[in-house]
Amino acid sequence: MVLAKTRHQFRKAIKKVHAVMRQLKLTLHQEQKCFIGKTETGFDFLGYQVNPRQQLHPSAESIKRLTHRYRRLYEQGVSLERLR
Repeated sequence: MVLAKTRHQFRKAIKKVHAVMRQLKLTLHQEQKCFIGKTETGFDFLGYQVNPRQQLHPSAESIKRLTHRYRRLYEQGVSLERLR
């Protein structure tokens, strides 16, 4: 995660990140794992919605996946102990 106060600092940091990634022969996923923009509206990180004006909350995508997994296990007839 790279956070910067100015656009200039951000661009400089991103150049360094790309240089290191190139040396390691790795690439960033352009659509899923890479967000470039202002953080004022918040963003998802490691399953949480990070918003500078609010408390940390689980992201909508995490809740959706948890609900889907719970329903699937319930339909398979697992014990209540496992569901908890």
